[in-house]
Amino acid sequence: EFLDHRHFPQGDDLRAVNWRGYMRLDKMFRKLFQVEPRVPVRMLLDISESMSAGNAAKFDYARKLAGALCYVGLVRLDTIEVLPFSEKLREGKTVGGGRHRFTPLARFLEDLQPTGTTGFLKIVREYLNDFPQRGLVIVISDFLDDGGCEKALQYLADYGTDIDVVTRKPY
Repeated sequence: EFLDHRHFPQGDDLRAVNWRGYMRLDKMFRKLFQVEPRVPVRMLLDISESMSAGNAAKFDYARKLAGALCYVGLVRLDTIEVLPFSEKLREGKTVGGGRHRFTPLARFLEDLQPTGTTGFLKIVREYLNDFPQRGLVIVISDFLDDGGCEKALQYLADYGTDIDVVTRKPY
């Protein structure tokens, strides 16, 4: 995003010159831009057995939704890390750099299988220990956990992360 103009010092990068201003005023000015810092985007994807209980469509929907959200992030050139979880945080997949990097992520999501039970509070504590950098956390889960999810989500919010939660309302 454009911010301001400054005088152009000799030896600076010519790509930053405002050439229209140079043609009009016969002076070289440098264009300054505001650069937004890249915020890490991490997705916590529930792969517990409750996601496929009674109907495997819920688990498939969660994987497709995760893939779609990752694709949007890759188009924006964000780096995205998908972290599957059930009773513990599993090894994730990190991708970044554009939409052409989507295929390995799609394969990773296809290979996931529902297993274990959910302990979301334990997962959040493990996540905060492993990933101290603040950022955006997207949680895709049915939150069928005996301990509930309110306390765990409050931990994430208190830590300073931006949280987006996607869940399916039970019928």
